[in-house]
Amino acid sequence: MKARIRIKKDPERVLYYSHDPQKEKLELLSQTAREMGIEWVLLEKQDFSQKLGFLAGLPGYQERKQNAEDLVEQIPEMMVMSLPQERVNRFLSALESKKAEKVALKAMVTPHNRDWTLSHLVEEIGEEHQLFQAYERLQEQAALAQKKIQEGKVPEENRDALSLWIQKAKGISSLQTMSLRQIEEIAQGIGRSLETQSFRES
Repeated sequence: MKARIRIKKDPERVLYYSHDPQKEKLELLSQTAREMGIEWVLLEKQDFSQKLGFLAGLPGYQERKQNAEDLVEQIPEMMVMSLPQERVNRFLSALESKKAEKVALKAMVTPHNRDWTLSHLVEEIGEEHQLFQAYERLQEQAALAQKKIQEGKVPEENRDALSLWIQKAKGISSLQTMSLRQIEEIAQGIGRSLETQSFRES
């Protein structure tokens, strides 16, 4: 009889930091994680000098004896998930269904970044976060512009140009291929198409 080989899985953890944690939000986030069998870890300032692999409980990582870094003073809130992608999706869906307030910065522990310190991760995702925020604002702007067209509040001479900019906004399929400047250019195009004295108010 062959011996059964048991593969030890990496622990599932969600790492959370806030310089001013809100009690109700914190309880909802941590409760949702525990309901899914995910370990909830509340980070401290000194943890930003530690490697992600250590914070995630991955084998082969030891605590680093270093002082906390000043960068954390700039971070209001963040959540780092050491979970398979499918579990990340389920966790975020569970938070959405409970109408939990969104966490500003979110990231995953991956084979690529597990040797980074938490501070390094923040530096890397800061630009990505700005890009995502600009994308969300652009989609809201495009939806509002589309509504104005449907309500007949955009003069005919502006509709083609505005529709083209809206199409460009909705056609963004991946932020990995877009720059912040490109998104801002589309937003400015929508804005210019809406700037006119001849709008008909209903």
